[in-house]
Amino acid sequence: MINEERKVMIIPIGLELERAIVGIPEYNPDMIYVIYSKKDEENVEDKIGAESERFKELFLNKIRGLWKYKEFGIDVTNLSKCTNLLQEIILKEIEESKNTFFYINTSTSSKILSFSSFYLAGKYPERILLFYVKPTHYLMVDFVDIFQEIVSLLKNRENIEKESVNQADEIIKKYKNHGWTDGPFEVIEIPYYKLSKYPKYEITVLEIMNKYKNDYPKGFTIEDLLGLKNEEIEERSNKIKLNYYLSELEKHSLIENNPINRKKYVKIQKSGEIFLKTIASLIEN
Repeated sequence: MINEERKVMIIPIGLELERAIVGIPEYNPDMIYVIYSKKDEENVEDKIGAESERFKELFLNKIRGLWKYKEFGIDVTNLSKCTNLLQEIILKEIEESKNTFFYINTSTSSKILSFSSFYLAGKYPERILLFYVKPTHYLMVDFVDIFQEIVSLLKNRENIEKESVNQADEIIKKYKNHGWTDGPFEVIEIPYYKLSKYPKYEITVLEIMNKYKNDYPKGFTIEDLLGLKNEEIEERSNKIKLNYYLSELEKHSLIENNPINRKKYVKIQKSGEIFLKTIASLIEN
């Protein structure tokens, strides 16, 4: 087992290059995980994914031979896949060295992947540092200005000046080589809260509702849930306890309450299903 301190950096590659590189000399990692956008099979022609993969190759060409790295292509719009991948990376590295610390760049990919990073940082607050690379300039702003000017000239049937075309071409070249932003850049470390714990009881109830939702199309009564939990249905204390936790789940918008003929039925909401797929395992007691 390795005992010395080890630094691991996780860098998502979106439509950026420079912002992905900036944090590396700042923290000098021993290992880099590169995550790029790669859609599922039904979306293999996705253009954003193709651009992300292109920037990934540019990035690897910059660091190859200088830092150890591994790369992962993933659908960066899938919350559960992003969360699970980050957790797998973290657990694998901790298993290799108990003194491993993680530095995650939250500025260079999807918001979904950033949310996943916050979840994991809340789970392992002593091990993870989140940072954001702040640019001073976005090329998109320049491109929109030039594009508007060219469109206006076309609408008025005026000649497009060669200078405007050259400016547009220069912006495209900058994007192709560096991404959508220009420096100088500033590295900003991001504070976060430790994840609040959820009682195992609440998560178990959610899991039962998710598993049997098709068998109970109207929803679940308290008696239904107690029976599925193999608890005594007529025991008053069981009903009181379950009713309390159902109220907590409803308060967090993970389930919904549908009274039918004066009978209370509860159903798991889509948010509850996503909760189970992503962060339930991170925050249960």
